[in-house]
Amino acid sequence: MGQVDRTPRPETTETRRVLRALVSLSALRLVCKDNDNAAIIERFALVLVKIFDADFVYVSVPVHSHDLELACGRGGRVSTASVLEVRASLQDVPYKRPCRIQSAVSGEPTTVLSIPLGIRGRTLLAVAVNRPNFPSEFDKLIMRVAANELTVAIELEEHFSVATKVSAVASLSLNFIGIADLQGVPIYVNPAGLKMVGMASIEEARELHVADFLEFRDRDRARYAVWPEVLSNGRWSSQLSFLNAKTGKGIPMMVESIRIDTSARKPVAVGTISVDIRNWNRAESISNDASAFANTRQLMHAVARIESLSGREREVLDSLVGGHSHKEIALQLGISVRTIEVHRSRMMRRLGVRTLAEAVKLAVISGAVR
Repeated sequence: MGQVDRTPRPETTETRRVLRALVSLSALRLVCKDNDNAAIIERFALVLVKIFDADFVYVSVPVHSHDLELACGRGGRVSTASVLEVRASLQDVPYKRPCRIQSAVSGEPTTVLSIPLGIRGRTLLAVAVNRPNFPSEFDKLIMRVAANELTVAIELEEHFSVATKVSAVASLSLNFIGIADLQGVPIYVNPAGLKMVGMASIEEARELHVADFLEFRDRDRARYAVWPEVLSNGRWSSQLSFLNAKTGKGIPMMVESIRIDTSARKPVAVGTISVDIRNWNRAESISNDASAFANTRQLMHAVARIESLSGREREVLDSLVGGHSHKEIALQLGISVRTIEVHRSRMMRRLGVRTLAEAVKLAVISGAVR
């Protein structure tokens, strides 16, 4: 009998490579579920560097009130200066068409393929690989999957970031405050809200559609009139009757529903604030909670900007907020006054402000100072 040739065929090897890549990308979203956007993007970029043996991977997405961009190479995340050089090298690169450029990371000629992410605004995923056949059809498939998985991961982070911020505001409210996904499945209901509808936990509430919180006569109206209007117009307010599942009693409520959008203006959830109108002397509290919802986005933007600062920039901000002069801060940190001025300039630019008063306001809104 002749020996069987067990040498892997090139197409078999390539197929296995693609399958491993797809499994890695699919699992990555689960690994990133507790990370912020910067960490999510960095993880995806590093995995793509490994999958493609890439010279660099560059990602730019609008997050909250600013563009978040980074680049990773074989040695890990590259410096801010190198990121700017990478961005400049990609300015004339068309979407979805491979292009030869001089790598800003390695300095060598390389082929780059860039594709838009499924997030509104200026978005880009670019992979640079110095391989003769790049990008193959398999490479393009991997990039499309990567773009999709990264988009979903970022949108989920923003989705649950909204829920987390609002839950902090809502936990002490006596009104019903809840957040549901776009299909009407509850994501969050504050303790007072759960008590109103006779439920012990959010897990119990998640078995229902939000319309099921209402008396039977209002359910069809909520599903087929109110919900579409909120999704379309962004807001709805009127009276509905809630139902306590334990007692079977109805509760007349004044309801304010607000569509919640990401910073890229993509709808991700619906927030509802409802007050028991059997006790009208409490009705004014709904306006306070509505203001809290409106302020949540401002809070998120402020937190994101403060978190974008480097450790040294944050130290400079804290000291400036404390009323210290540049000279005092320099002595405290053991660096020159000129260096303090550089850090202050960068800090102001990252925060998107022109005056120290604006920077202090952002710090106060974010909770960084009291």
